Amino acid sequence: MRKILHQRRGQIGETLTWMVATLAIGLIVFASVAVASIFAGKTTLLGQNSVKVFTETNSIDLFAKESLVSFLLTKDSSGVPVYQQIIQENSPSASGGFNDFDGKLAANIFQTFYGSYYDYVVLGIIDLTKSNCPMPNTYFTPPLAGAMCSSSKASTKHEVNYIFPLSDTKEIKMYLWKL
Repeated sequence: MRKILHQRRGQIGETLTWMVATLAIGLIVFASVAVASIFAGKTTLLGQNSVKVFTETNSIDLFAKESLVSFLLTKDSSGVPVYQQIIQENSPSASGGFNDFDGKLAANIFQTFYGSYYDYVVLGIIDLTKSNCPMPNTYFTPPLAGAMCSSSKASTKHEVNYIFPLSDTKEIKMYLWKL
């Protein structure tokens, strides 16, 4: 009988060790989630300017956000990512900041996957040295003139607006509307 009681002391010690370890891990996870949620809407530094990486108006579409980031990181046959091609585009007037590869890829991705759910899918490049409005392009047409320039919320059931800075002078803006 004493042998059994003596062995239980070892089990109690081991159990207490695991309980304390589990509690410590839980506190670390909770603290990480709390810190991440506090900083989720904060600004980040890009160069010397403080900008918001993404700005949502009415709602969030995580798949669209991730698709936009994936699109910007896609490389062409020469290995140059789309975001670098957009930054280096020198003749933006005809194409709205997209070259042929970027524009067709964007139209294929966003209109194919999101066009069946949203009534309007629009992607545009903003040259901050000229305007705060996206340049018109042949790949996406906004439903209303100036709709992508408006900072006020449209009267739609569902609107998603993402802005992603590419450099100090260029941003890409995506609007998704569901009427």
